This record gives sequence, C-alpha cells and structure tokens, in this order.
Amino acid sequence: MVKGMKNQHRFNFLGRACALPAAVLILAGALLPLVSCDLFPRENPDDPKSGKYRIYRDIDVYQDGAEVIHGSIFDYGSLETGTDRDIIFSINNLEGEDMSLTGTPAVSVTGDDADDFVVVSQPSSVTVPPVTYFTLRFSPSSQGAKTALVTIPNDSPDEGVFSFTVTGWGTRTATVDPSAGVFPAIAVDGSSVYIVYVDQANTDLKCAVSADNGATWPSGTIYTVDSGDVNTCSPDLVVDDNGYLYVSYNVDVGSNTANIRFSRSEDSAENWTTSSGIDSVKVGRNSSIAVDGNNVYVAYSYINMTSYMASLKFNNSSDSGDTWSTAQTLDGSGSNDTGYYQALAAGDGSVYLSYSKNYTGYCFGRSEDSGTTWDPGFSTISSSWGMGDFALSGTNVYIAKPLSDEFMLYRSTDSGDTWPAGLQFTIDMVSAVGVSLAVDGSNVYVSYLTMVESSSYNLWFARSTDNGANWPEEDRILIDSTGNISTSSSYSSIAANGQRIYIAYYDGINGDLKVARSLDSGATW
Repeated sequence: MVKGMKNQHRFNFLGRACALPAAVLILAGALLPLVSCDLFPRENPDDPKSGKYRIYRDIDVYQDGAEVIHGSIFDYGSLETGTDRDIIFSINNLEGEDMSLTGTPAVSVTGDDADDFVVVSQPSSVTVPPVTYFTLRFSPSSQGAKTALVTIPNDSPDEGVFSFTVTGWGTRTATVDPSAGVFPAIAVDGSSVYIVYVDQANTDLKCAVSADNGATWPSGTIYTVDSGDVNTCSPDLVVDDNGYLYVSYNVDVGSNTANIRFSRSEDSAENWTTSSGIDSVKVGRNSSIAVDGNNVYVAYSYINMTSYMASLKFNNSSDSGDTWSTAQTLDGSGSNDTGYYQALAAGDGSVYLSYSKNYTGYCFGRSEDSGTTWDPGFSTISSSWGMGDFALSGTNVYIAKPLSDEFMLYRSTDSGDTWPAGLQFTIDMVSAVGVSLAVDGSNVYVSYLTMVESSSYNLWFARSTDNGANWPEEDRILIDSTGNISTSSSYSSIAANGQRIYIAYYDGINGDLKVARSLDSGATW
C-alpha cells in the first residue's frame, strides 16, 4: 500500500504506476482471467516483505536480516572513546527493475556528530539488482551521546531519499566483566593490569587480567581466586617486585563469623594459594594489604557482636603469607567504633596505616619494626570520619579525605610525623565517596564519586602536578556521567604506572565491571 493512500493499490499499466480504489480492483479481479498481461506485480519469493503489493523499483535497507525502516533510529550502543565498531548494511531492490543510487557519495552522513560516524566502504555499485552493501563505522571521539543522519539518495519513486538516524554513546571506559564486579581493587605490573572483585551472583572472588596495558580484557583471563561465600566487603590487592599478587578478603563461615583470608598468585593470577590463618572474627568488614619483601601485612576490623562496635586489628607474615603471627588489636576495645576504611602501605621496613574512627576522625600511624610497635601512636589527621585513602612517594605521605561538602588532600613531608595546616589543599568543592588515591613522582591522582540522586553516582578524576598543592579545574574530568554507579557499591580504585592511569569501578545499574584508562597522565581518557 502506498503511503498516504487508503484503500488504494498500485499496479503497472502500460509502463506507468497507477492507483485505483479498492472497488475498481474488485471489478478488475473478476476480469483478470481474461487479461493476459501482468496487471498486478507478482509476489517475489525472495522479498522479505513477501505478501505485500510493491512498486517495481523500491529501496530497502537491512542490517543482519533486520529491516532498517526509512526514518527510524539505529543504535550502536556504548563504545569506548578511541575505539571503533563497524556495521555492514545492505541496500536491497527486489522488485525487478534496476534502481540507481543517485548521490555523490552514494551514502552520506550529516549532522553535528557526523565525524563520529564514517562510511568506510561505499556500495560497490550504484545500480542495485538486487543488493549492494556499505559499511558504517562508529568511532566516538569524545564522551557522551552521538547522533547523525545517514542519507541514501536513489531513483525509487517511493522513497527517493532514504534516510535513517544513527546513535551511539562514547564512553571513557571498557567493560571487564559484563555480569559482575562489586568492590573492585586494581594493581599494575608493567603491561599487566589486574582487578580483583566479588562476583555477587555466586559470591566468588575473581581476578581479571589484561596483558596489554588495559586495552583488552579477554573473558578467558578472568580467574577464580576463591569460591563461594566471599563476603561482599571490599577486598584489597597488591603486586610485589617479583610480579606476585597478594589479596586480602573476607569469607562468611556462618554464625555471624567471617574469616579474614589471604591468597597469593605467582603465575599472573592463573593459580592461587589460599590461607585462612590470618584471623577468625565476627563479621569482618573491609581489609587492606601491603607487601615489603617477604613481609605481608593485613589490617581489618573486628565487630563485637554484643556491643556491635568495631575494633582495628592487624596481622603480619614474614614468609610471604605461608604462616601468620598472632593478630593484635591496634585501636578500640569493642566499646567504641573504629577501624573502618583501612589503607596500608609498606616499604624499607616501615608500615603505614590509615583508618576511620567513627565520630572522632580519620587517623594515621607508622611502625618502623614491621608492625610490632606503633610509636608514637596514631594521629588524628581530620576530624571527619568515614572513607579515605592514602599513598606514599618517598617521604611524602598523602591522604585524600572527603568532608561534608569539601574534598581535601592532606600532605606530610616527613613520612607522617607531622601534618602542617599549610599542606592541606582542596581537591574539589563536593561531597565525595568512593575515594581512591595514587601517586607517581610529583603527580597526585584521585578518583571519586559524586551523587546524582539518592541511588546513583558519577565518577570523577582529578590530578595535581605539584605534589597536591594545586588542583586545576581543567584537570578535573568527568569519567562516567551516566549516574550508573549505585550506592551499594560506591567504590572506585585507581592505579598509576608512568603515564598510564587506570580506574576500576562497578556499574551498578547495568551490572558490569568497568575500567577507565588514560595514556597521558590523565590529560585525556
């Protein structure tokens, strides 16, 4: 049926297309046996629209067997910026007469985002009996929604200018695991990038591996660290100078008890040796791990099930995690609430630890004898308790700590002995969560989340190139603006290796683990 003509049909009479009312066609049908010519077009068995009366020369566009209707929208989906996706379309003319493509070029793309959609292969023929093909590439140059119009001029009397809209979304991220990935932790060793995370569907602890600087994340290089009952509290990951991987995490063992476990891999995450000898505590929360030579350190929280108050606990191993000493309580007696959001680092025989002390503040301490003593004790760096992170670079110690409406960086230049007020800097005037910190020389990098609405967050990156003194607005970059990061998994994890920076996070709306990557010290993503 021709557009705009109800109860009328086309037929070919003396080489001309005509339209007649249905009543006339009934009379013609009665006389049809007497007519020797083709009054109506025969149905073409190869026509995907077989059964409809069609004009002899008509344009149809298909993609993988599905028709692309004139005036419709074809969506490429999300794609990481700097990558591309090619899709082949077919131009069909199954009505008998030759149809010509009259445009120069045959297929054109226009619109504000036309540069992101490029015809990399034009139709091989401008005459279509019955099919020819073109390839359209989507290559987003920047983050955000992309839209363009594809136009195919032709001499079909029905749709002389066939067009449809193409859309896509440019992202700064790549998908690591499309179906899981809460509480990620990331580490880098040369060209290898590792992410440990909890597979919430079956409560397994997994490790994803990229061997090409985070460019690709094959499904065949996702390995199971520990199976079943892994507590959905954030694990931690570190890699040593030998390329060995160390992970601390919690495993439910029933009766409100969780074992603090440790796993080590010496073959790039393919196989893991697991130890449950660190401690058995009541409902352990998040943990943190650090390595210095053969010494492995783990900090974690213990919850007293009578008072429901937490204490900060610490344990160490001097043989790469094969055996563990007796766990010690560093802060809290079960009558106050402390020890959350720990962060550990170690080097040259010293151990550094930061943590949150509820209703008191954010604390930092250093041990120079592998964690046996912590002298002079723990200092309160910020009166704001809650999530934070720290990193080391020589004698510089950095702590990133959100306040109620301001995101702050605290710096010590003497390995944490003093924290001068003059070395406190504003990173961003926002209320931040999911904070992670990395340092490379004088460059200080942070990833953090800001709330979009009550159940979702955006992911941000900020950098300072002068040891944290200044945080230019142009160096604060919105990495994921979809608001897809849910509050139940509001964590990000950042790692730096020279000019390469990686941020791992969980997309709670779409249910997948993602990683953002910069190859130029965070200037572009």
